[in-house]
Amino acid sequence: MSDEPKITRDVALPLGKTEKGHLRIARIQGTDEGPVRAMVGELHPLEEGVPITGDILSLTPSETGPFMNIETVLEDPRPEAQRQSSKCFSIPSQKYQDNWDRIFGKKIPDDVN
Repeated sequence: MSDEPKITRDVALPLGKTEKGHLRIARIQGTDEGPVRAMVGELHPLEEGVPITGDILSLTPSETGPFMNIETVLEDPRPEAQRQSSKCFSIPSQKYQDNWDRIFGKKIPDDVN
């Protein structure tokens, strides 16, 4: 059983166009109590022969200002390991760093004579 609440609202706020003409959006998912998750991304048209690299969405106008309602038609079909991580970066473990130093040696600072 997941601790994550059931999403009951899924909306997009258009942010403008990218250099390639795709729509950049802020996607906000939440419950009746409030927002749970916010993401920024781009909407790309489906093209025959081009791999799907995210959720397939259907957008409809919302009654609440510039927002658009989102219906997920198909979740990202890629395996979880191939999807973009929500982490911005990862920090190597201490064991990894120690082995790196053992194999390649420690970097000597430039200001050491």
